[in-house]
Amino acid sequence: MKYICPMHPEITDQKPGDCPKCGMSLEKETISLDVQGKYICPMHPEIEQVGPGSCPICGMALEPKNAAEDEEDTSEL
Repeated sequence: MKYICPMHPEITDQKPGDCPKCGMSLEKETISLDVQGKYICPMHPEIEQVGPGSCPICGMALEPKNAAEDEEDTSEL
């Protein structure tokens, strides 16, 4: 089992604990079929990369591009 920080996915451990960067609890890694897909920052959609990571601007975890687009509000005002 592998544990990762939700804000810093590059921080991993073999056991539960806290992230040394932000102090958040490490979470069990979930296996995703989109690991090699494109990921974007939900706050900075211009930040895009192949595979998971964190946004270099705000540090948020990048989300799979399709998942981030699905959450976008398309309702008219």
